[in-house]
Amino acid sequence: MDLSEDLLDALEDMGFEKPTPIQALAIPKALEGRDVVGKAETGSGKTVAFGAPVVDKLSEHRVAVLAIVLCPTRELALQVAEVFEQLTTYKPLRTALIVGGEPMKDQIKELQKGCQIVVGTPGRVLDMVREKWLSLGWVEIAVLDEADEMLEIGFLDDVTEILEATPQEKQVLLFSATFPPPLMKIAEKYLKKPISMGVNKSSKPASTIEQFWMKLRAEDRPDAMIRILDHDEEAITLAFCESRLEVERLAKRLKRLAYPVLSLHGGYDQPVRRKIMDQFRTGKIRALIATDVAARGLDISHVTRVLNYSVPRTLETYLHRIGRTGRAGAKGTAMTFVTPTKQRDWDRMVEQGKLEIKELNADKFLGSGWKKGESLGDSRGRTSRKDAPKASRNDARQSKRTRRPR
Repeated sequence: MDLSEDLLDALEDMGFEKPTPIQALAIPKALEGRDVVGKAETGSGKTVAFGAPVVDKLSEHRVAVLAIVLCPTRELALQVAEVFEQLTTYKPLRTALIVGGEPMKDQIKELQKGCQIVVGTPGRVLDMVREKWLSLGWVEIAVLDEADEMLEIGFLDDVTEILEATPQEKQVLLFSATFPPPLMKIAEKYLKKPISMGVNKSSKPASTIEQFWMKLRAEDRPDAMIRILDHDEEAITLAFCESRLEVERLAKRLKRLAYPVLSLHGGYDQPVRRKIMDQFRTGKIRALIATDVAARGLDISHVTRVLNYSVPRTLETYLHRIGRTGRAGAKGTAMTFVTPTKQRDWDRMVEQGKLEIKELNADKFLGSGWKKGESLGDSRGRTSRKDAPKASRNDARQSKRTRRPR
């Protein structure tokens, strides 16, 4: 690839020896100045696919904002900014992170120092533009990362207004896992003769992921969650819930039972979210309960089991969730809780994806026949629920809990 020596040295420091498929497709065309529409999912290497040409093409001798990168979540924006910091190790370009949840005055100071690259979330970036702290009049490259997710969580108008604040003659790089109609309208309006590319991602999960599902009542899900946490206390668990409220309820119940879990959703401010992710990445906590939006795009490679506390809305979401485990040939486990009201949706999804998923018997799993340490697959049997007590934390742990004074 026709990349500068400074950038090649930075990529070597980052451990790259050869490009991923999406990088091999996108980087040469982006270097030519072409607008790019790339179909790429988390883990495909797309950040470097757009980051490398951005860094290579920008001039370090100009102090204006020359590139704007928009991301749907604060966590993803932080990760993208960190990649840009690595890519600019040997080229004096400055990157400013502009996201909600942190004091605006600190971010204004970063802009006032002068930077060529701004990475941020649409809401805060637009606030900065409207308040005249951020000028996009010299932007040469605009990047939309995880564009479908930005539209899904309501950033369509913000993204449109931001693009309107940039020069008409600019290069646009758009990366997305899916392309809903509103996103295609943006592409048609703001991209000039774009070249489309994508990597055919298998619609099947990795063969190293062992998949299970269990039909149970909604009120029994916390007990089943406890069984799973007790099954292997050394496992790294990522649990997905449908809403913020569901995340908070489950986390609160598990914390009352002294389980070391944390929750993550869009309601937390940035310092708290960053602290939570640091604890999860470093293994200080071994279970994280999150919404799809909060976990979208996060670089979490050490997860050993994924729990779908709620049935995913689409097959794509299911594959995206369980794809957080079983990476790089490692073994992983995926479990989905299916309540009666979600049975039809689940059956349709399994049929659509032609998935082979083992069913576990909820009575056996929650009952006295279940033994700590046995394989999840050994729980396929049937026990009468009235004779099977619900799961609870072991007596030794319960006895250690201090009673609250009334």
